[in-house]
Amino acid sequence: MSKSEATFNALPFESSPSNYYRTASECVIRVDFRQVFGDNSCVPLNQSLVGREYPAPTKYDVSRETIRRFAVAIGDSNPLYHDPEVARAAGHPDVVAPPTFLTVLTHRFHNDGPVEDPELGLDYSVVVHGEQRYTHHRPIVAGDVLSAVQVIDEIRVAGRNELMGFTTHVTDADGKPVAEMYVSMISRGTAPQEAS
Repeated sequence: MSKSEATFNALPFESSPSNYYRTASECVIRVDFRQVFGDNSCVPLNQSLVGREYPAPTKYDVSRETIRRFAVAIGDSNPLYHDPEVARAAGHPDVVAPPTFLTVLTHRFHNDGPVEDPELGLDYSVVVHGEQRYTHHRPIVAGDVLSAVQVIDEIRVAGRNELMGFTTHVTDADGKPVAEMYVSMISRGTAPQEAS
């Protein structure tokens, strides 16, 4: 059977959402390695890592410019995010970051967190974003110096998939809590399978 025949014959267009793939190249890769050759290249996540902490190697200096750029990127013209005088008049020491600004920390420290831990065994090519939520203890403002620690909260099986949740705990220069950000990811097709 040729590669093109295998790919054509195995395209997953069933009704189950877990059978849909985002791109044709992803489908080809998954069909070639998993369905055609029987090589299950995705292994289950290492559940023994639940509770492991991943402190960011450096602190993150929040500036007016990073807040402004983030606000522009999300299309939010709220003057609290752009004008220091408006922010001060509202009782803040400087411009305020939008609530979802913490996403910047996740991307900044991506290589130092669980996603890149080889012990976890996560194949990022089969991951989709599940959920994200924020808990703020106070607004993030320009001039903050933030520290972040990511912690794997859970890894659990859901059918053929695994769900991994982790929380990023953010503190200020004094070690006081600023916010927490919870993220869940779905690792498609990596759940332990019973031998047939």
